[in-house]
Amino acid sequence: MTRGILLLIVFGIIAAFIGTQIITSDPFGYDESDYVYAARKGFVSNYNDEGAIPIQSFIEKGSDLGTDKTKRSNLSEFIRSQDDITFYRHYHGPLYFYWIASGIALAGNDEAPIRWSSWGLVLICLAVLYFGYKSVFQPATDWGAILMLAMVAAGTSYIYTVTQITPHGMFAVTAVLFLFTFSKFISAPTLKRLYLSTATLALAFLSIEYAALLCLTGLIMVGLYRKRLADSLKMSIWHVLLRLAGGWLLTIAILWLGGIIKLTLIKNYVFFTYFTIVRGSEFGTGSFIDVWANRFLDSPVEYSLIIASLVYAVVKYRKNNIYQPILLYTFLVLATSLRNTSISPTYISSFMVVASIAVAWCIDEVRTHIRPSVFTPLAICLLLALGAS
Repeated sequence: MTRGILLLIVFGIIAAFIGTQIITSDPFGYDESDYVYAARKGFVSNYNDEGAIPIQSFIEKGSDLGTDKTKRSNLSEFIRSQDDITFYRHYHGPLYFYWIASGIALAGNDEAPIRWSSWGLVLICLAVLYFGYKSVFQPATDWGAILMLAMVAAGTSYIYTVTQITPHGMFAVTAVLFLFTFSKFISAPTLKRLYLSTATLALAFLSIEYAALLCLTGLIMVGLYRKRLADSLKMSIWHVLLRLAGGWLLTIAILWLGGIIKLTLIKNYVFFTYFTIVRGSEFGTGSFIDVWANRFLDSPVEYSLIIASLVYAVVKYRKNNIYQPILLYTFLVLATSLRNTSISPTYISSFMVVASIAVAWCIDEVRTHIRPSVFTPLAICLLLALGAS
């Protein structure tokens, strides 16, 4: 425990130093301004989805104005005239906005303090990664965890994401939390782990719409291991699914009342589907290959580690159920970049964080085949190369 706390302090300091190089008092960008406006309304307004237009109006206006490029400004003006807080959140869940609202209350209302409030998520992410990894996979040493923490604290994606005002950083935390919890549930099913999985999945749905990929991951895994789960929990697979759905819905109802009674949760996914299908090209104009090639060239050591580790993990662990949920989610979220070709690292932040777990697996496996006198300097060189990259 003490060693873990020391590692978190070290990587927290590294992340803080990088934060000082990125965070400024510059005015917020367009999306950031909307998000901050929503957060400044406070917890209660976001909890109740203050000003949310009825779902019938949402569908009618969206159908009438949203599909015609010449009328989209009219749609924006209509929704802003209603002061619909869900519009200012860009139809994301409220969890991140609870966090920023708390930061505003504690640290201040100016640009830099708000950005530092968002940066605070990196500390939560590091802690969830370290203690979750140790709990689920029980490695003999901390070397894998050290590389994993380094990739998050000093990588090219997550630290950049949390210094922006965007809910993607919060989602990465909830995604890791769910995948660790669900991996333990699949490998050793208990009712306690079932309900913990539903609660952490609900937190992801309170963050951003990529949570649907976590849900799909869970459903595929439950389908694959339906007989084993039914036997272990002593109930039919339909009762297992019912409890999963019930726990998920109850958690959302407790933490986000407006999402249920105003059907905002449904509107979020209607909007997300519309934007992906109708306006998906607005994410970026580059090709899938060009975008990922540029990312690789920008940080070759980081991406080489990820590619090698994922390939190794698929070969080594593809039939091991405790590893499968993490591997499955990694490839599902990677597939979304076929449509979303934005160069922004925020859209792949959860991929990068989850992929760092695969790097930890690989490092811990390699360590068992190399003498400590050889492995230790190699690991140190790898850390230095990662930092330099």
